[in-house]
Amino acid sequence: MKLFLEKKPWGTLYLVLVFIYLLVIFSAARYIFFILNRSGGGGIPESLYRDAFFMGFRYDTMVSSYLLVLPVLVVFLSIFCNFSARWIRSALTIYFSIVLSLVLLACAADI
Repeated sequence: MKLFLEKKPWGTLYLVLVFIYLLVIFSAARYIFFILNRSGGGGIPESLYRDAFFMGFRYDTMVSSYLLVLPVLVVFLSIFCNFSARWIRSALTIYFSIVLSLVLLACAADI
């Protein structure tokens, strides 16, 4: 496993983990919103809830992808140019800290 991870470019695993983290945040916020507000939907069938959660997951995937466009371009350009400076990693960490803070704020405001 260690050899497998060493052969991968430095940013791909990081970007995949951030993508999964964003999906988990969005899904958890939707589930909490559903739990807090489910008392109002007495006659709504279960299939409608399932379809709504699936549509929400597709939307979350799209939003997460849009948030990752700039970091993916930076990582691929640095890989293509064979350039892996420490400041690029620091800049991506700062970018994700700001973006994730705004995402958490938006999710908390929605609930």
